[in-house]
Amino acid sequence: MEMMNNVDLPPPKVLVVDDDQKNLFAMRTALEDMPITLLEASNGEDALQIAVDNELALILLDVQMPNMDGFEIAGILNKNKQTQSIPIIFVTAISKDIKYMQKGHELGAVDYLFKPIDTTILRSKVQIFIDYFNQNKSMSELLKSLNETKKSLEKSNEQLNYLARSDVVTGLSNRFNFDEYLTSALESAKKSKQVMAVLYLDLDNFKQINDTFGHAQGDKLLMEVALRIKGSIRPTDTVQTPIARPMVSRLGGDEFALVLTDIGTPNNASIVATRILDNVKKPIDLNEQEVTVGVSIGIACYPHAGETPEKLKKAADAAMYRAKSNGKNNIEYFSDELNDQHNRFLLLDRSLKSEAYKKDISLVYQPIYNLNTKEIIAVEAFSRWKHPQLGDIPVSEFIKIAEDTGAIHKLGVFICEKIVAEIEKLHQYVSSSFKIHVNVSIKQLESNTFVNMMKKLLAKSSFNAENVIFELSETALIRNNEKIKQELDSLYMLGYSLSIDDFGTGYSSLGRIKDLPVKSVKLDRKFISKGFKDPKIAIIVKSMVHLAHDLELESIAEGIETEDQNEHLKNIGCDCGQGFYHSKPLPLDTVIDLVKLK
Repeated sequence: MEMMNNVDLPPPKVLVVDDDQKNLFAMRTALEDMPITLLEASNGEDALQIAVDNELALILLDVQMPNMDGFEIAGILNKNKQTQSIPIIFVTAISKDIKYMQKGHELGAVDYLFKPIDTTILRSKVQIFIDYFNQNKSMSELLKSLNETKKSLEKSNEQLNYLARSDVVTGLSNRFNFDEYLTSALESAKKSKQVMAVLYLDLDNFKQINDTFGHAQGDKLLMEVALRIKGSIRPTDTVQTPIARPMVSRLGGDEFALVLTDIGTPNNASIVATRILDNVKKPIDLNEQEVTVGVSIGIACYPHAGETPEKLKKAADAAMYRAKSNGKNNIEYFSDELNDQHNRFLLLDRSLKSEAYKKDISLVYQPIYNLNTKEIIAVEAFSRWKHPQLGDIPVSEFIKIAEDTGAIHKLGVFICEKIVAEIEKLHQYVSSSFKIHVNVSIKQLESNTFVNMMKKLLAKSSFNAENVIFELSETALIRNNEKIKQELDSLYMLGYSLSIDDFGTGYSSLGRIKDLPVKSVKLDRKFISKGFKDPKIAIIVKSMVHLAHDLELESIAEGIETEDQNEHLKNIGCDCGQGFYHSKPLPLDTVIDLVKLK
């Protein structure tokens, strides 16, 4: 390495591609004092020509550009032998959804930067590739003069191979090395008729830690996790057959993967996975603060889950997603049932992201009655999705997928716009005090768009915000989030109010309720459905009704199915109720006919 440093090299060339001159200027300013020659292009054609004409150390490539976007440019570069080895870092403001990142990696990207760009992170990543480029250039120059020295040549090749196959942050093997090893290990397992396992690991809550402590500390955490994963695999393990030649890789971001060969039985993979869970969750010191991070692990075994590398990777990924969905920090094996569920998830996910649901989602409304006057005083809006391939999709299923994938924001806008349009038609037949209950996801409130969206709807529609009550589940209040309170207060200032759904599930704090603009509480249906023959249940429900009244809140019972339940609730002072005893959810026109009849 000392000899390499003596090689006199010209400054490495870095190409910045962006159609916005302001962004080019910002990049130029951020990188101007670095030891590089900065080249610029404002369109795809110029960028491709510069790449062919110059030996580039790195391309910083904007994704969203007219005529030819960043993905197209990367695809062309990747097909050209002269340019396919140039590292590409995508610079983008589009969604951080995993499908975009995967697409970029498939086209040859080595990393992503998201706008607005953090100058420190930008310079750090550029410096890594400058160093890498200089090392490669120095190596090439030295090899020309040291052709006769076989030992030096072999050492240099080993170093290049390591750089190409290793993760920069953790030193583990990278995705390329993982794929190559998996193919080899699978061929060996087939010949020897041995069981092997692929484990996919995803860190829980890593993004929050990374955002809180910064990328440098986030990298430190990744390095520590890598050491703990490696330390969880022993040369001679406590399994039926010793684990041979384990491979630990970092696939990117907070995702890791393991290949365990010759494990005897599928159950033995869980021994290693459990040890990893136990080791990773131990506190890690970051900036003199102890943090903990969990890990969700999906396991796919050959030959049970598949007989090709792609099938095993897909199976392990599906199992990992299930582990994450089941509360995180746990282990899930792939199964045929899980495969069906994963394929169903992928189909629904694609439908949500493409917004194909718009023609298939309809609304129904369940009347809410005043238990004393038997008058319909409100309705609760429900979404119904009849998928063209899967049929009726439970609202709990597609809302959870939308929340997990980030599609909840566009879906929420669509549903709210649809409700508002129908509210205007309904309000011709009801009193000014009539309310519409609309369920809202905590994910929507955590964004910066929901309040503004409802403000815009209010401005362009004739409905009154005072007629809309947003329902937020009681379990969401366990997250003592000042951001949520601010959003709810902002909605209240616009005229909207709040109802606490599933009241009585045992999570909320009365202190939180009193600080929020709550109008009513909805008694959880599990208390109502059990009936009131159990005196303990009856006492609990009566106490919740009295508690609501003491807090000057309206009490609404959900899931009323019998006359006895209805009468009991009325007798203990419950204000309102809904359920199949009164009415199932109905189309808007039927609700209008019912309101007219009353």
